[in-house]
Amino acid sequence: MTDDETGEAISKANLRYATESFYRADPADYLESRLEMLVLLGAKPSEVSDLFRGGLEYQGLVFGPSDPQADTDPSIADGSKSPSPELERYLLLESQLLLHHACETALRLFLVFASGSDTPWVELNVNRSHAAFKRRVKHEFVDALPARKTIGFVCFGYSERPADIEESDWNASLDATERFLRAFARVLLDDAPIYNAMKHGMGIAPGNAVLLVDGHQFGGGPSLEYPESTGWRDDGTREWSLTTRWVDQKHGLSLTCAAVRFIQSMWELGQYRHDCGPAPKRIWNPGGLSPIDLRSPTYGAKTWTWRLAEEFDPERVKPPH
Repeated sequence: MTDDETGEAISKANLRYATESFYRADPADYLESRLEMLVLLGAKPSEVSDLFRGGLEYQGLVFGPSDPQADTDPSIADGSKSPSPELERYLLLESQLLLHHACETALRLFLVFASGSDTPWVELNVNRSHAAFKRRVKHEFVDALPARKTIGFVCFGYSERPADIEESDWNASLDATERFLRAFARVLLDDAPIYNAMKHGMGIAPGNAVLLVDGHQFGGGPSLEYPESTGWRDDGTREWSLTTRWVDQKHGLSLTCAAVRFIQSMWELGQYRHDCGPAPKRIWNPGGLSPIDLRSPTYGAKTWTWRLAEEFDPERVKPPH
């Protein structure tokens, strides 16, 4: 074997190793574990609290046991099955972080697998600009939609309808997948201020705001409050406001579940195509399901914005006296 042939063989072996390493990541498993921990805390708050009060140790770090004479959360001390207000706030924030993370992962991986690249890890890491990615998401999933052949290939393993599947069932699956792709995109784009506020310094306040207009209630329930601003205008000013966003937790958790199943299907199909895993056992097919079906029937107003102040850029304009 010549030096060139040896070098080529080493390069191919290295690329193969990198692809196999990529498929050991299993993002769906990670996201599902976070979802399970979230559900556990929400469904069994007193049981989890009891475990910590009894003392827990992990990796040499010890939590508890707590002083039995110390003050305890009354919602747990009296045997309540409902999370405390403090825990409710945590669950609300974590559910939104997880939803955004799952939707972004689903969209990024769809674009990776849609490229048909033999090196998916390159496609995934080639562009880290979040602003550029959001522009691409809007172009690919909101202004338009991927070709149905592409959706079939990435999500179900077939560019064309298999002979053993009825055309109506095939079209229903593609239609539903389009709706979920667009729903994932809308989370990424519409909820970007929430995600950024949580990610950069936790500048966001969870609560249970109520919107009353002339005595009529239009919004109420779990909510997130955060400041945001417009971009700088030509006149050297920008406007700051305080936005309240009401959160449909049922919809968010359900959409997270859908994104995890979506990722799982794409991942197993990708593993199989690249000889990094067996034939998929679980292909998630939304069938006739729509993201709208996941919404809570009591969900009302979505956002309310209060104008706070106008800021002047001293480098461009002098503020009025």
